Amino acid sequence: MHLKSVVVVHFLSLWYSSTWASLVQDNSTFAGPIPSIHNPTSASIGSIEPVMSVLPHGTISTIRTPGSNITRAIFSNGPINIMNWPMIQDLQTFTVSLYNQSHTKVVILQSANPSFFIAQLSLLEHDGWPTPTEQTKTFIDAAYDISTLPVIFIASIAGRARGAGNELVLQCDLRYAARGRTFLGNFETAIGLIPGAGGIAYLASLIGRAKAFEYVLSGRDIDADTAERIGWVNHAVDSYDLDGVVGAFAERLALFPVQALAAAKKRINEVSLVPPEQVWADYNAWVPLVGKPFSAPLASKEMKLSMNESFGEYQLYEGDEVLRVYE
Repeated sequence: MHLKSVVVVHFLSLWYSSTWASLVQDNSTFAGPIPSIHNPTSASIGSIEPVMSVLPHGTISTIRTPGSNITRAIFSNGPINIMNWPMIQDLQTFTVSLYNQSHTKVVILQSANPSFFIAQLSLLEHDGWPTPTEQTKTFIDAAYDISTLPVIFIASIAGRARGAGNELVLQCDLRYAARGRTFLGNFETAIGLIPGAGGIAYLASLIGRAKAFEYVLSGRDIDADTAERIGWVNHAVDSYDLDGVVGAFAERLALFPVQALAAAKKRINEVSLVPPEQVWADYNAWVPLVGKPFSAPLASKEMKLSMNESFGEYQLYEGDEVLRVYE
């Protein structure tokens, strides 16, 4: 059994234990491997039989209790939950699986990592992988699915979400953020780039032109309470209440007819969704900045400071630490 599967299984066991403690009778069934998304099976927890599966590249796990119409998608990809090619492929596989299905009305996106929701797009290149600029095209397609599928997507954020991580959060239908643990931001301008997957378009729409200038230009993090105040997230919630608050809201929505939920989302999108051409305009403005004499040395220094995107002080406090690329 892969280490990543062990970690995810352990997280899911703890999550179920804390959320539905009164229903849990035996957690031993979590000890085995999580099945593939293409062949899910049930793991019994008392009277509840959640269907658990792992996406093909192992970076996203899903868990659904039959009859609940709620699916939790849980990110787990290395020490900082980096958005790299395996995670992008798993994200697209997951969103595509939600077409032409009837068992999920609400998706809750969350992280198995207590410090990182999703860190950022990885700048590391690997043999056999597309370049980061090419990977981003697939990410944009998957994020567009999130914003337009007739399924309600809720981001349950307890950890850092920067760069592409924040851009994913912004394209969810609703966002809940844990106080003291959530830090959101787009730091790209500090290293000679800009947010390239909808970050500018969505931030300008959600928080207004002036605040978008403030956060995109400075690259600073924003905490949960401030994010709630300016409209970046719907609600800031005490960390110990996050699962309960998000779960209760999802359960409320899951009671309603799927046709009404889908029609409401479609109509709200018709009057307010950032047009996809604006997301692609972000991308088309970002690509020419990549690898240029003014950006490449800064990106290279950031990789060195972050120890090639490893867990450490730089990644934890990147909204401030990014200024070290100028030292």
